[in-house]
Amino acid sequence: IVEVARVCGSVGLSMAAHNSLCTGHILAFGNEEQKNKWLPKLATGQWIGAWGLTEANTGSDAMRMQCVAKQDGDSWVINGAKNWITHGKSGDVAVVLARTGELLDSNGITAFVVERGTPGFKAGKKENKLGMRASSVRLFFIYISFVTAGLWFGVYLTLAFWIRLKDLVRAKRTSVF
Repeated sequence: IVEVARVCGSVGLSMAAHNSLCTGHILAFGNEEQKNKWLPKLATGQWIGAWGLTEANTGSDAMRMQCVAKQDGDSWVINGAKNWITHGKSGDVAVVLARTGELLDSNGITAFVVERGTPGFKAGKKENKLGMRASSVRLFFIYISFVTAGLWFGVYLTLAFWIRLKDLVRAKRTSVF
């Protein structure tokens, strides 16, 4: 990715978002069923992946996010919006973070895998960025009422997830992000 980014930062950014943020998190935290379902298409480039963390009023501060998910029997209802999402429209699948606990509860965040075409999962307007224009960034609107148990990584994300998230924030400050 670094070599590609030296030639075109936008393409490097797109690759990093796909490889690290979406595919990497499914690889690191998904169960075998999830890995078998999504990784072959993501690894071959047949599908493009997105990562939904950033929000308009909270940025990338996961503990203050306003997008929430409530459990309803065996399903989840996700409601909220994410902003400035690379591959927000072109992505075939997104790892979307939602608050499942109390505000500022670091254990109350869940990662959901949502496929494009899921009712209630819609891309908004394309952001008109100053630079990195080849990397499409969008707003998503989310109101999904039937995410099943097979599409989430777990209510209590592991310490390894938080270490990776901190690495991501550090990388955003210093690399192609």
